Amino acid sequence: MTAMPARRRMCRAARRRPCRRCRGASRPPRCNGARRGCSDRAFLSPGRARRALVCPCRHAISAGRNDSAARRGGADWQEDARGMAGKAAMPQGITPGERGLEQSFGRATAILDALAAAGGTGLRFVDVVRLSGLSQTTAHRMIAALSAHGFVEQDGPGARYVLGMRLAGWAFAAGNRFGLAEVARPVMHALCDATGDTVYLTLRSGDMAICVARIEGAHPVRALVVKPGDRRVLGLGAGSVALLAFLRDRAEIERLLALPEQQAGRTARGVDEARVRQWIEASRRDGYTLVHDLVPGTSGIGLPIFGRDGDPVAALSLAAVPSRLAPPRLAEVLRLVRSATAEIEGRMRPILAIRAAE
Repeated sequence: MTAMPARRRMCRAARRRPCRRCRGASRPPRCNGARRGCSDRAFLSPGRARRALVCPCRHAISAGRNDSAARRGGADWQEDARGMAGKAAMPQGITPGERGLEQSFGRATAILDALAAAGGTGLRFVDVVRLSGLSQTTAHRMIAALSAHGFVEQDGPGARYVLGMRLAGWAFAAGNRFGLAEVARPVMHALCDATGDTVYLTLRSGDMAICVARIEGAHPVRALVVKPGDRRVLGLGAGSVALLAFLRDRAEIERLLALPEQQAGRTARGVDEARVRQWIEASRRDGYTLVHDLVPGTSGIGLPIFGRDGDPVAALSLAAVPSRLAPPRLAEVLRLVRSATAEIEGRMRPILAIRAAE
């Protein structure tokens, strides 16, 4: 009588096959301590329905019926894999609760960054999922939580998601960094009165540019391209280009251009990287930024406001219809903007010196 082949041992708690290398171990893998055995834990905890891409012992998963289920899990099982890898590398003293809080903040930031890059047009739910890299379930849960606290808004069922007004208050508070908004506002008013055009103050916030002040000009045709509180990726708009182009470290410029969220923001506005690079090179060559038709029918000129370390902390820009920023008027406007920028930097020096001494 032919002997029946021995049944392959697998974890009774998770009912999953071990990975190829753990399968040949003298002791079978276990489910996060669910049963005694091999120290290489190849499976998720029993209460989790999805399986990670790799087991925590870093071995490749086996081919079989469970792999097709993992593939159908899409981004969900990828998130589980990242979470398990993070637990394996969790620093000493970090509790699981703190790790989960950090992960939630990261997911919320990914959603808010995607919505900020989209601007006032907002995003559909499928676009939020695609740009944030989260699964549909996770994105839906995070959007619900952010909406409950006023960070994300939706005009109605089925409408696009946009940044909530609660963030506007935070943006204005952040715009007062170093007291820069109060310092710059009188100078901006004087520049606006002298030119009749709209003047903007833009600050760098992480890897983004945020408009913190706008003084509207008296000219009948106004270029209102952004409003206070609007966030853009660096390299879109005269002020934003100035913040990027005049960084001292070329490697930092390349890092910012290569960021996925920066690329997504440019794509959403129909601007390719080659065009941004042209603006950067022209700005570094000429000493100022001149951007035409980022918004159809408008042009902008921008100059950086440098901090103590020599990198831009803000940018002063002026927007108008193209005919008002063409020679010979361009030279006079540029002179006025240069003078205003120098005055703001002069007023900022005592504030920055005090903060550096603290």
